[in-house]
Amino acid sequence: LQQEGGLPVKADSPLMVMVTRLAGHKGLDLLCYIARRLLWEEKCQLLILGTGEAQYETFFKDLAAEYPEQCAAKITFNLKLASRIYAGADIYLMPSKSEPCGLSQMNAMRYGTVPVVHATGGLKDTVPPCDENGEGGLGFTFQSYNADDFLGAIKRCLGLYKNNPEGFKKLVKTDMDQDFGWDNKPAKRYMELATSEKQQKANRRMKDTNDLKIVRPPVLIDEIPWYQMDIDGDLKLECENERIRGVEEWLRKALFRRKYFKADTLF
Repeated sequence: LQQEGGLPVKADSPLMVMVTRLAGHKGLDLLCYIARRLLWEEKCQLLILGTGEAQYETFFKDLAAEYPEQCAAKITFNLKLASRIYAGADIYLMPSKSEPCGLSQMNAMRYGTVPVVHATGGLKDTVPPCDENGEGGLGFTFQSYNADDFLGAIKRCLGLYKNNPEGFKKLVKTDMDQDFGWDNKPAKRYMELATSEKQQKANRRMKDTNDLKIVRPPVLIDEIPWYQMDIDGDLKLECENERIRGVEEWLRKALFRRKYFKADTLF
């Protein structure tokens, strides 16, 4: 992957990557702010794949020209190359300003690339933070949206990579073992919530039915000639729970059924 990206092949140099649309809300402003400092201070490589806003395309092209041994920018859309980048990289950067769900971090973990993400939206849900030993989570996160915190999260990840290789490999294995498929936890949880809500509605319906109180009309229903019977007017039904809607009409129809179809029971 280093060779394909035009970078020197160095086994001991951690390769950080981004496969993304080059747009502001993807957190590229943070990366642009810290990129030169990161490459200057750390022995690492950076590979960017994507297209988008001209300012970011120009920035990463210039950065690659300035640091040819540490940075490569592929300003293109290439799914096959994207898969190879996910599979061959060491660290995946995803500092999105907002991310309702996010797929890239899950793709990266499936391929064994440790994510460094902004703890927001779906990124927060899918990448719990790990400690300096790579335990207790799935990646490295930063809470507030600012460049220094992002840089701090990257350096914590690089520290694990360089100072504790076995811990980093263990974290990679943990990430690859994750199952983000619909058939596992999400589907089961969805069915639990749906069943619970259905039961709660049934319980509320039963309670509301028990609260009903029928106010008898001034004459017996059998004494009302059919041509004088006004279901919407003469039969007055009231309900102690005013929030119930449509119950009165349902009961009127039930009484009408009893009168003209000789039903044995009201319900």
